[in-house]
Amino acid sequence: MEFKLVPIKEFINDALDLYNYYIKTSTATFHIEPLSVEEFSSMVIRDGTIYETFAILKDDEFAGYASIFPFNPRQAYMRTAETAIYIWPKMQRKNAASYALEHIEKIAHERGIRNMLAKITADNTASDAFFSKKGYKLAGIITNAGEKFGKVLSVHIRQKELDDR
Repeated sequence: MEFKLVPIKEFINDALDLYNYYIKTSTATFHIEPLSVEEFSSMVIRDGTIYETFAILKDDEFAGYASIFPFNPRQAYMRTAETAIYIWPKMQRKNAASYALEHIEKIAHERGIRNMLAKITADNTASDAFFSKKGYKLAGIITNAGEKFGKVLSVHIRQKELDDR
């Protein structure tokens, strides 16, 4: 089994199906209604100079996607970015997320990013544990940040300083 990352454009419909699946079935995203391809594209397609979204392929099959996106649009924040990784359930626990995170951290570092953030819904314990295991320290909690499926939800903010690689 071999993984690789490729630009998202060719796999935008696959990624949209995945994201809409998580909208409908989980609190991993705070979107409540499924997105159109236009809405989703504007959210994930970047110019590729600093920020970018990649499809994660396993043996050339779409497994998920990983993003590097702006933490804040003000210029002084350009050394800090957020990441998000979405993996199809059937592809979880096969190292897709680990592979993707390792590679997007390397890409981010090469592009001048020194801090990576992950915002994780507090009840998403698997994702929270994953980022913790990968060196993302709890930087803060936004209590009662959103409401989905009748539940009021907090958000963990995890941060990792990218070392000199």
